[in-house]
Amino acid sequence: FLQPVDMEDPEVISLPYKYNQVTCHLGNLPHGSTRVEHIQGDQLRVIVGFNVFCAKSGPLVQLAPEHSDKFRRKVLGMKMFSQNVSLESIRSNKPLTKLLVLAKREKVKNEFRQSQEKLKREICSYLPATVKELADQFCSDPADSSWPQTPRDLQMFVYDQVLKGEYRLAALGDE
Repeated sequence: FLQPVDMEDPEVISLPYKYNQVTCHLGNLPHGSTRVEHIQGDQLRVIVGFNVFCAKSGPLVQLAPEHSDKFRRKVLGMKMFSQNVSLESIRSNKPLTKLLVLAKREKVKNEFRQSQEKLKREICSYLPATVKELADQFCSDPADSSWPQTPRDLQMFVYDQVLKGEYRLAALGDE
């Protein structure tokens, strides 16, 4: 993934460690820090990085801050797919296939949980109502994959909430 740097190359600029040193450079230039192999006495080495972005790119960078796990996954994904990875090569890699299936399952479960939480927050402003009225309000277009899709989905959600004591049923005419 990372190419080794030839420290003898005349194009490479090396800055040896110095106590309380600050180094500033443009982040789009190749850069890195090496593994600490030896420090004199009881000295410690701390590297603090500050990344500054303009108003245009800042919000995009916030989605995957540099050097975060999310950033590393995106870089790895870009690297992987830039190497002409075929669908067949992914399918033949059983551990990767299993990982992708598990990731998709987690994504679907997370989206479902979020849809349930959203419904739970929003449904109260439409109560009291019949299941049909709620279905007209909340059930999605069949072409849309969001939840709840059918009145049955909604009915099961309301039933579950009644069992949990979140809602109570009232007969027609009850207040």
